[in-house]
Amino acid sequence: MQALVNIHRYIGLSLALLLVIIASSGALLLWIDEYHQWRIPELREELRDLEVKPAALAAALDSAAWPVGTIALPREGLPAITLYHLNEGQSFHAADDGSLIAHWLPLHSVYSFLFELHVHLLAGEPGHLITGFAALLLIVMVKSGLPLWWRRRKVFKLRKWRPRSTKTHELLGSHAAQGAIVGLGLLLVLLTGAGMVFNQQTEALLKMIPGSTQELRPPAVDIEEVSGDINWPAVMASARQSFPQAAVRMISLPRSPDKPISMRLKNPGELHPNGRSYLSLHPSTGEILGRVDATKTGPGPSVYNLIYPLHSGKTGWPGYRLLLFIVALGGVYLAISGLWVYLRRASLRRRNRRLVNIGKNT
Repeated sequence: MQALVNIHRYIGLSLALLLVIIASSGALLLWIDEYHQWRIPELREELRDLEVKPAALAAALDSAAWPVGTIALPREGLPAITLYHLNEGQSFHAADDGSLIAHWLPLHSVYSFLFELHVHLLAGEPGHLITGFAALLLIVMVKSGLPLWWRRRKVFKLRKWRPRSTKTHELLGSHAAQGAIVGLGLLLVLLTGAGMVFNQQTEALLKMIPGSTQELRPPAVDIEEVSGDINWPAVMASARQSFPQAAVRMISLPRSPDKPISMRLKNPGELHPNGRSYLSLHPSTGEILGRVDATKTGPGPSVYNLIYPLHSGKTGWPGYRLLLFIVALGGVYLAISGLWVYLRRASLRRRNRRLVNIGKNT
């Protein structure tokens, strides 16, 4: 049992600050749609029809300040066309006519800053890997803490989740009780977070489940080089014909003249807010070059497609986002209270050693 105590203690101490940063930024990101609506009045109106006309897409691209890589179509909570630019900037455009609403460069907005802090620790890909390995270690920490609480559950009762004072024993009891309350939620968030960082390994592992489809995206193809604008009416008509019940969620534009358009769609029954069904289309004719229906890819991919919505709170389930918010705040409190208890105990031990040494020398 002492081994569990040491594992829990020293992983927690090593990663306490990191957990505070990741959990607090994640908690704020849960409410980013509400923040955008508060900051930008044009986003407060609800759209009766989320389907965007081809002319609005073309107009949005024409009004873009920088080259565009990906288009996100309007959704509940964000009734605007979102353009993701190749310089990592973003912009909002009106869903009806594509006119520019707002645009910003990386880290020039609250959302961009929080996202980069949460996902990359403001350190790019190295920071992304650090968050992934930290999540794996924190999973071990939480799994070691739960049996420690269970063993002493009669002492650290759940009703002690709120400390009555800042005394060490009160904070320790609160730390243990809150860990027991939010522990399973933390495990879910950490597992899904690690799954997104190490997405290729996670996808490969889940595809080993019997009955899983191996190809989750259309194969890469080359086309004859095309010039001119994208034929949006033909492209959108092909998407509606291929997936009559689906909503187009994201469109990745060709990076070169010999590449097709890649489109993501959300079919009925898909939990992922951006959908995991794919189409590959010719930008001039709308010809379908590849197709993947996420509702028919088997059990492994179905589990994989749950990772992002479960982690981000974008499930559409009433109360789930609030539950994640409580879990995130619980993670922040556990990190701070655990570090505080350790430092106070260490300070007390040092003081006692000094008193003992003074007594020996007198």
